[in-house]
Amino acid sequence: MSEPHPAGSSRDFLSGIGAGIAAATIAAQLWLAVYLAPLQGIFRHFRADVPWTADLAAHAGWRWGVPLAGALLLAGSLLLRPRRALLFAGLAAVLLVLLILTYTWAMAPLTAVSDSIRSDP
Repeated sequence: MSEPHPAGSSRDFLSGIGAGIAAATIAAQLWLAVYLAPLQGIFRHFRADVPWTADLAAHAGWRWGVPLAGALLLAGSLLLRPRRALLFAGLAAVLLVLLILTYTWAMAPLTAVSDSIRSDP
């Protein structure tokens, strides 16, 4: 027969889920860093009409800095092995929000252009 799980195993499981979601959002953010790279050139042509959030999301510092910071925070959290699963859940939530904002902000000018094209008869 197998040994029963220790008392903290469900907490470790929840921490693993949070760490896994955080790692997946970091991987998606890295994909966005490559996918959104051409937008800087496109936005140069629309300089007057591009909101600052789109410029921020398309900037190389944001595109590469967010996944780097997320990876460092996740690695530090894994090395420190905190007792609270809430830390990993919070990190995963913050990284997921940043992923959604990065995509939404970067694509907003292109979405606005496509919406205006669709609305023209």
